[in-house]
Amino acid sequence: VRADVGRRWCNPARLASVSRTGLKASVATVVAGSSAGTLSWLGYNYLMSQAGAARGVIGRNIAKPPEADGVYAPGADSPELWWRAVPFDLHLMIFGDSSAAGVGALTASEVPGVQVAKLLASETGKRIRLSTKAIGGATSRGLSGQVDAMFVAGPPPDAAVILIGANDVTAKNAIHASAKRLGDAVRRLRESGAVVVVGTCPDLGVVTAIPQPLRSVVREWGHRLALAQASATRNAGGHPVPLADLLAKEF
Repeated sequence: VRADVGRRWCNPARLASVSRTGLKASVATVVAGSSAGTLSWLGYNYLMSQAGAARGVIGRNIAKPPEADGVYAPGADSPELWWRAVPFDLHLMIFGDSSAAGVGALTASEVPGVQVAKLLASETGKRIRLSTKAIGGATSRGLSGQVDAMFVAGPPPDAAVILIGANDVTAKNAIHASAKRLGDAVRRLRESGAVVVVGTCPDLGVVTAIPQPLRSVVREWGHRLALAQASATRNAGGHPVPLADLLAKEF
């Protein structure tokens, strides 16, 4: 049998046929790869053009958010400015991006940190000191610097809230790396003794100024990032909150 097979495969006509078949397959593979690459490049350029158009419609809010830091007493609408002689029971600190900083809020009462501080004061009956380290435009790359700034400024807080993720999507930061940076920040805060709550990436697919198919792309990317963020937060000892599920209607 081996001799028969050897004769058939050593036959010049057979080898020529096999060579032609292999060549055709190789050419087909190259052509298919080139076509896929061309389509991917065209698709990428199209999505980038959509992103540029969306940025033109949405614009960028560079206004400074309302001043909101201070000590919130139960039932008080406005804070007492904090200085060393002003007492408080719990220190709440806010980290993250513009959504955490309150960019776009018209009044201090609309700032997320203020709403959390007021509710915390109401629920506990304690005086809550609010400090904001969040910066508009920040991605997960900036969390380490925000935590560093916290340690430089003074003792760590009793509780920390982190809102981050949307800018990681728009900056096309890698999902795994973004989630890891978040987990590192949560771990540092937990090791300092703070309770940490993380609002994971919101659903950018509800922003109608983003055209299709880009809107579906950023929605899927944000969803995958939120899942990775939740896992990283839990592994670091924090408590993830799915903003995409809770705030879709509001957004």
